[in-house]
Amino acid sequence: MSDRLSEAADKIFEDSQKPRKNYDKSAFDVILGGTPEKPDLPDKTIVEVSKNFLALHLSIIDFMKLFKHTDFKVYLYMYRMSWGWRKTWCRVSYTQLEDNTGMARTTCSRSLDSLEDSKWIKILNNDKGRTAEYRVYLPVEREVMLGKPADLESAGIQYKHSETVSDEKKNDITFFYLKLRARKNKSPEQALSLTSSEFGVPFVKVKEIVEPTETNFQQS
Repeated sequence: MSDRLSEAADKIFEDSQKPRKNYDKSAFDVILGGTPEKPDLPDKTIVEVSKNFLALHLSIIDFMKLFKHTDFKVYLYMYRMSWGWRKTWCRVSYTQLEDNTGMARTTCSRSLDSLEDSKWIKILNNDKGRTAEYRVYLPVEREVMLGKPADLESAGIQYKHSETVSDEKKNDITFFYLKLRARKNKSPEQALSLTSSEFGVPFVKVKEIVEPTETNFQQS
């Protein structure tokens, strides 16, 4: 396979040196047996994206001018990890921020401080400085925090409070957590984070629910 890929790469380079009017099969497609089709890309049309998309609240674009460019990159990633999963909070580490923003850890750290000072985020808890849980605020929520008039309902925001977790859901959470620990060999923190995202329950609440189970797990 590596020889075929190398041959394809050489062929593509040769082809790139020649004028090319019409799309044809690329060298990769010919050699690897693919059958590509050039998609039609209309200039003006109505489009519907059915999967793999993130609903970005319009107010974020409207308030974009208030962000420093580095802060905005961090905020967008945290928005993706919170509101993108239909919850108001996220749990992220410096490593995640570095990998997904392409910025140095010191820059990410400064941006987190700046976002918190500007009331775009609020730290909920911190695990020894490595991974923290954050509340991520929409611009309209930030306006409320700053004492300005804002209509959450008109902005399309409806909170679904989940302070109380039923016994049935607790059992499901515990089972899911144990499966991650025993079958997937996940660390306690990884299992807690994945379980929190799966059930839409805050990290701290999940930890409280599975704590007796984790103690028994470590003793077994």
